[in-house]
Amino acid sequence: MRRAAADALVALDRPRPRLGPIGGGRASVQPFRNVVLQTLRPPRVRVETTAGVFHVALTCDAAPRTCVNWMQLVRQGFYDGLRIHRAVPGFVVQAGDPRGDGAGGPGYRIRDEGNLLPFWRGTVGMARAEPDTAGSQFFVTLDRAPHLDGAYTAFGRVPEADWPVLDRLTEDDRILGAVVLPSGR
Repeated sequence: MRRAAADALVALDRPRPRLGPIGGGRASVQPFRNVVLQTLRPPRVRVETTAGVFHVALTCDAAPRTCVNWMQLVRQGFYDGLRIHRAVPGFVVQAGDPRGDGAGGPGYRIRDEGNLLPFWRGTVGMARAEPDTAGSQFFVTLDRAPHLDGAYTAFGRVPEADWPVLDRLTEDDRILGAVVLPSGR
């Protein structure tokens, strides 16, 4: 992301900034090692809804912490029984709010992971109220949404074969269950 920003500045005839490590204190490497180990071979997630089943191929190389958070919530059964609380034809379907009104979450927040993944049809992203307020709510785009690019963390893709399920989802539908599938399935 920083390299792309530097390239953009050069394209505007501005000086290229020096790229180096981001400042900060010395942090333990163990949490980062755990994230890397969990996302080396990103699994897929199977989401069963009242409208059918869709799968999410996680793009953990672009948003590793977000993928780990989402997989932990799936493994805990957090999404089981939750309703699709937002369904806007031609834009998005959204779920992950235990309150069901679009304002709930898991009780904690995660930092945004800016990346260059575009929001094409089938892209999965983290919903948030403002920067660094994501937690459990996620959305899937139903069409190209360029205004979301870089503003929201994209962390997965729904394969084209599953798009008809996305198109059938309404605010009356529920997630019956979600499961992390082993890598390679």
